Amino acid sequence: MTDYIPEPTVKTVCKDSRYDFTLVIYAYRKLSQAEAKNVYHRYLAENHLKHPPKGKTVEAKTLYGYDLE
Repeated sequence: MTDYIPEPTVKTVCKDSRYDFTLVIYAYRKLSQAEAKNVYHRYLAENHLKHPPKGKTVEAKTLYGYDLE
């Protein structure tokens, strides 16, 4: 058994027009709106932010859609 996990390749874009902020999320399948929102809030929490930085585009990777078996 190998521990290799391939990079996620499916892109979901989440935009917040209030802050001109774009979060590009890479996963193993297209994300639902609720899942994208979860990743957005997790990004804010992990970076200790109350709101996203203005005028930025950032990337996030997630395991959504990866078959762990």
